[in-house]
Amino acid sequence: MINLLYVFICTSIINYFSIDRILPLSHFHHPANDNPLPAWNKEFRNEEELINCLFDNYKLEDDALLLVCETDLQSMKLFSLKGGMACYSVSTSGKGTGNEEGSFQTPLGMHQIISVVCENCKEGALIKGMIETRTKISPIKDSLQADGDYLTTRVLVLKGLDKGINSGGSFDSYQRGVVIHGTPEEGFIGQAKSKGCIRMYNDEIIQLSKMVSERKKVYLYIV
Repeated sequence: MINLLYVFICTSIINYFSIDRILPLSHFHHPANDNPLPAWNKEFRNEEELINCLFDNYKLEDDALLLVCETDLQSMKLFSLKGGMACYSVSTSGKGTGNEEGSFQTPLGMHQIISVVCENCKEGALIKGMIETRTKISPIKDSLQADGDYLTTRVLVLKGLDKGINSGGSFDSYQRGVVIHGTPEEGFIGQAKSKGCIRMYNDEIIQLSKMVSERKKVYLYIV
């Protein structure tokens, strides 16, 4: 009886950690429709497996950095192939995820950060038309709205890499103007309150933009 119980436990453990528990790459490579992407850490045994799959599937450079934004958790983690490097609280769209123009939703899928706007701006500097102004906006630490949807400190410009999903046509993240940016509404960080962009704390987007400038190849996967 004890031997049978031992065999049963061992078999259960082996089955649990079977490779079959990992979702095939085809299930998450094309984030079409509502959200067919796998839930974070549910189809993969650990973050390392998912990151390796994303690097392989999108043929990312070995020295690249990869941001993974989890909209359900309002968090964004920074990885290299060597492991995790940082974790940021963010604010994505209050209307959820979606890739269509005019939806004001945060787009899904793989993007590349193609430029840093106002790389040398002071913290809190107001950015209009992708140009620094002389206006400085102090962050609102409480959960209160500013009198406009302001971009502050830095803007990280995104280009979609999934054709027909976040690249081209009416689903193009770049043409939609979806970016990562600092915000005066820091009291809403950690809540879905943006109009499609990914908002960050001003001091943290300065830190991130430095790594983007140094590394050049930086990608963002939104799930």
